[in-house]
Amino acid sequence: METNPVDTRRHDGGRCLAGLTPGQSVRGVYAVRSVAQRGTDGATLIFTLSDASGTRRAALFGVGRERLVQYLEAQIVEVEGSVNASGAFKGDLQLQRVKVLDPAEWATDSLLPSLPTDHAQLCARMDRLIESVADPDLKLLAQSIFTGEVRAKFEVAAAAKLMHHAERGGLLRHSLEVASICDRICDIFPTLFRDLLVVAALLHDIGKIHE
Repeated sequence: METNPVDTRRHDGGRCLAGLTPGQSVRGVYAVRSVAQRGTDGATLIFTLSDASGTRRAALFGVGRERLVQYLEAQIVEVEGSVNASGAFKGDLQLQRVKVLDPAEWATDSLLPSLPTDHAQLCARMDRLIESVADPDLKLLAQSIFTGEVRAKFEVAAAAKLMHHAERGGLLRHSLEVASICDRICDIFPTLFRDLLVVAALLHDIGKIHE
């Protein structure tokens, strides 16, 4: 069966990962969320690729030792292949070519999902939580950290690559959830230092804005 190549660089309509169908040829640029290695010389690599529409598993077979490190550390790749049409791996991509790209040369926003619909509410909730801190030193600490570029990155960063809150804005949501748990625990145990717990919860994963 003849298949038509799909240029996924534009990431619009049915050209995104989510729009690919079994039997279709694929050519495009994607973010790499994970890479798993099976074997060494002539290894099989299982990529989890993503774009704004979602994720898709993809396999590259027969990878030599000299290319393994390059692929295992990839963040953005250009691939060519096809979508498996049958069997246990139906819907997964089978790759014929993978080129590792320099992430600094790519605007990755088009490869990331949109921010959640309640993102503005989460940002406002964080403001209210910081404002609720009664201890002046802890409030000043939170206000001085969550400002400017740090605040901007914190609001859109993911909390993880694959596990919990692995999406844009996930770090903000996760941190607010932990801070809310700490806040409510203090209703049960009023002797706890509520302000310290809340500020610590907001800060506990802040390194993720760089990671």
